[in-house]
Amino acid sequence: HPGAGPLAFALLDRAGAPVDGARIRLSLTRPAGGGDDLRGEARPLGGGRYAADLAFPSPGFWDVRLDVARGPDAVGLVQQVRVEAGAAPPCDLAAAPCAAEAGPFAVELDLGRDLATMRTLPAAVTVRRGGAPVDGAAVEVSFAMRDMNMGENRVVLAAAGGGRYAGPATLVRCHSGKKDWIATVTVRAPGAAPASASFPFAVRE
Repeated sequence: HPGAGPLAFALLDRAGAPVDGARIRLSLTRPAGGGDDLRGEARPLGGGRYAADLAFPSPGFWDVRLDVARGPDAVGLVQQVRVEAGAAPPCDLAAAPCAAEAGPFAVELDLGRDLATMRTLPAAVTVRRGGAPVDGAAVEVSFAMRDMNMGENRVVLAAAGGGRYAGPATLVRCHSGKKDWIATVTVRAPGAAPASASFPFAVRE
């Protein structure tokens, strides 16, 4: 989940034995870019275990790269992971806008009633805090499929006043025929940590 840290992992050799005494550098990078790259060095915990004081700042797909060095040996490893935000309560976006808590914010997502691929969806998010509309925030919606990388699809919404943010979004058709998507709303407001909430929904062709 975003903000969860530190990142902990174990280092094993080919025989499955723990490897101590390694120097490990980590980098967290968006596959499609986006300026959220983070870097750090892991500290040893013993027994082949290490931890780095890093956390994913936002949901979506990330490339985690480990550069490991021990004596004369060095190797680089890359693993792609999907970071999920907290799930919203059950709601049908095709029937009505859906609401959820994102950190200190109450967010409501509306994608219109015609949820279909390969057409423009009128994405809109309303952000409130303590019942009052939140203006002056940076609000984006990212779209992904569970267990399938459809590439980076993030839409930065424009402020429309009264805590409302809006913009056009488009979903590509999945070659596998899958129709289940997850929309993740991320709010970055002055004086508050980035907060996210995810909304599962289904589309039609």
